[in-house]
Amino acid sequence: MNPLIPFAITILVCLSTLPTLTAVVLDTNGETVRNSGGSYYVVPYDGSGGLVLTKRVGSSPCPLYITRKPNSLGVPVRISSPLRILDILESTRVSIAFVTNVTTCGGLDWRVTTGGQSYVNTADDFNYSFAIEVDGKKKNTYKIRTFCTSLEENCGDLGIIKENGLLGVTNDKPLIVQFKKASDPGKSMM
Repeated sequence: MNPLIPFAITILVCLSTLPTLTAVVLDTNGETVRNSGGSYYVVPYDGSGGLVLTKRVGSSPCPLYITRKPNSLGVPVRISSPLRILDILESTRVSIAFVTNVTTCGGLDWRVTTGGQSYVNTADDFNYSFAIEVDGKKKNTYKIRTFCTSLEENCGDLGIIKENGLLGVTNDKPLIVQFKKASDPGKSMM
C-alpha cells in the first residue's frame, strides 16, 4: 500500500473537524462579522428593539447602562477580538463597544459591573470580557456571554433584567440576538 494514503486520510479527518472548531459569527445577511472591521446593530431576535445607552434610574448620570429601545435598531457596536483574525469566531474572547458620535461620560466600551446583580455598562475600559455563542434556535442567532477566567467573576449569559429593563448577567433567559450590518454608525442616536 502506498504510504501516502494513511497520511492523506489523517489530514482529511483533521481538516473535516476544523470548521466546527472555528465557526464564524454571521450577520443577518449570512456574511461574516468582521473583527474591528465594521459596525453592527445588536438586534434582539424577538423584535423587542435594538440596544441603546441609558441612564440608570436612581443613580448618577455616569456610567451609562444598556437597554432596549422599541421600534429601533439601536446604536451600532464594533466587535473586536485580540486574535489577529479577519472574522469574529464563536466562543472566542471579544470586546464590544458602541460606535456613535454622541459624546458620553466615560467611554463606550462594554463592561460588567461587580457586586450584587451584575449589569453591563459603558466605560473607557477596553477589555475582552465577552464571547458570542451560537443559539441554535434560528439561523444566525446568538447569545452573548461573559468570558470568565475565574470563579470569582460574574459569569453567565447576558439578558434583560426584568426589574429595570437593563442588560445584565442572567442565566434565566439569555437575550437572543442577531447582528445587522450598520451602514452609517453616526446616524443612530440614543
